[in-house]
Amino acid sequence: MLITLPYPTINLSGLRLCPPNQDDAEELFFLLTDHESTRYYGNYNFNTMQDVKNAIYQMHEDYRRGKSIDLVIRNNKNPKIVGFISAYGLDNRHARATFSFIISPLYRRRHIATATLHAFSIYMFTKRNTNRIQFLVDKRNEQCLCFLSKWGAKYEGVLRQ
Repeated sequence: MLITLPYPTINLSGLRLCPPNQDDAEELFFLLTDHESTRYYGNYNFNTMQDVKNAIYQMHEDYRRGKSIDLVIRNNKNPKIVGFISAYGLDNRHARATFSFIISPLYRRRHIATATLHAFSIYMFTKRNTNRIQFLVDKRNEQCLCFLSKWGAKYEGVLRQ
């Protein structure tokens, strides 16, 4: 399925969620290669700026194919990237999305994750007709598990492999 909707931009008070572009490669490289930011996030192998530029291109291709939506989180006061949010697994028949997000350690505990997840969830439920959102969280990431619990997410189980 090819998506003809324009890539979304979501404006919040003080924040803007927008598609990544090639000009974001340097900031994304530093965010996605920072051990503190990504220690629970998954296996990215970004060794060079070109790796990140290729990933940005792939994000746009995956959006166009209806597989995922990847957005950078920008601070409106200074246009720095403060985080990244993604909904993936969108090409399923159950209208389900798996969310993942990274907030830079410099911007944590400022309610950025709360505002971002709220706005992105509303977008996914209203504009993309998503029925369910889910999160895959490393069990060692206690801060995120606590946050999601307060946000209203329900713990459903452990993935074994």
